[in-house]
Amino acid sequence: MAIGIFKTFIKRPANTDYQGRDSDETIEILLRKSLYTLFPKFLMAFFLFVAPLFLIPFLAKATVYKVHIFDGPSLFIFALFFYLFAVGFVFEVFLYWYFEVFLVTSKKIVDINKGCRSISETPIINIQDINSKIHGSIGEILNIGSIFIQTAGKTTEFEINMIDNPSVVRDAISDLVTKEKRNGHI
Repeated sequence: MAIGIFKTFIKRPANTDYQGRDSDETIEILLRKSLYTLFPKFLMAFFLFVAPLFLIPFLAKATVYKVHIFDGPSLFIFALFFYLFAVGFVFEVFLYWYFEVFLVTSKKIVDINKGCRSISETPIINIQDINSKIHGSIGEILNIGSIFIQTAGKTTEFEINMIDNPSVVRDAISDLVTKEKRNGHI
C-alpha cells in the first residue's frame, strides 16, 4: 500500500476540495496517474544527482596555460547550484503529478490537468459509457491503462491515461453513475 500522498486511487478522500464544489456535493473518488509514470523523470533526476560526482573532478583538473580554471569555492558553488536545480526539478515533477487529478463527485466528474491550468467537468448524469483499456505488455504486467468516459455534455469525452487498476476504477465510476441514475436524478 502506498502512503497517503502517493496514493493514486482514493475513495472518499479526506481534506480534499476544489473551487466550484457545491455545498451538498461530496468527492467520491480521487484519481492520479500511476507512480510508474514518474520513473523516467526520476531516472533523469538520479543522473542529475550523480553527474556532479563525475563532472567536478574533471573540472577541478581543467587548466588553461597550466592555470586551474576552477578553484575550490567556485566548484562548491557550481555543485550547490547543480544540486539545487536537481531538487527543484524533482519537486516540480512531484507537484505536477500530485495536482493533476481526476475527481468523481456525487454530482459531476472533474478533470484537473497541467497543474490546474485546464479544468473540465460534466454532470455525472451525462455519462453514457465508460471503457477501460490496457496498452501493451508493460501495461499488462504493471496493470496500468486508460479510462474513456463518453458523455452527452459539452465535453464529449474524458480520457484518463496511465492509471493503476483501470478495470477497478471503471467499475467504481460505473457504480456511482448507476447509483445516481437509480436515485432518479436524471
